[in-house]
Amino acid sequence: MASNLLAVFDFDHTLVDGNTDTWITKLYEDARHLQNNQDLCWTDIMAEVFRTLHEKKFTKLDFEHCLQSLPFTEGMKELLSFISTQNIQCAIISDSNSYFIKYLLEFGNVMHCVKEIYSNPANWTDSQLLTIKHYHTHNCGQCPINMCKGDILKSYIRNTDSAEKTILYIGDGRNDYCATLQMKPSDYVFAREGYRLLKLLKQSVQILQKTQPIVIPWTTGFDILSEVKSIVEEQE
Repeated sequence: MASNLLAVFDFDHTLVDGNTDTWITKLYEDARHLQNNQDLCWTDIMAEVFRTLHEKKFTKLDFEHCLQSLPFTEGMKELLSFISTQNIQCAIISDSNSYFIKYLLEFGNVMHCVKEIYSNPANWTDSQLLTIKHYHTHNCGQCPINMCKGDILKSYIRNTDSAEKTILYIGDGRNDYCATLQMKPSDYVFAREGYRLLKLLKQSVQILQKTQPIVIPWTTGFDILSEVKSIVEEQE
């Protein structure tokens, strides 16, 4: 039986306990200075990082070995598994890239739990260069030029006839905030303790307008799992 819930996850500092883009520079520390470039958007900076790693002869296998050392956030695999057993539709919206996300989900044996991935497309060339492109263009004034999570969530809800479903959004960062603006007061935002999203939600004018979704802080995936189990029970 299909669930009346829709789970949407960020990836960096949410499903995994770190930033995939900065983690990969462990391969070559000198590549980190490229990430200080204020003239390029982050996705274009990562394209430069990947070109530098390619010039230094790092291969796909090197990338995989590096990514394998990035841990999943405590309790997140268990949360994904529970969501899967409950037939809850699950998607990832992330400003990382499609290769990093798919590889880590497969390595963590949880790829089957996720139905859709929305991220910057990344592909390997025959010469072992990882290329990356912007996910899309948009007109949102508060999101980075390559991705508006609010637009993506809105389209996802529309295209999957999920307007009546209760949305569970799990994230941590500033770029997750726009997605929360697309949510109903009956939806849930799980915002990581000590990170930017929770601070923004506490400052939001939606609080005064009483249009903000239900905000639940979290530290581990087990915190979210406990809440989701209660939500599932309430809907039965």
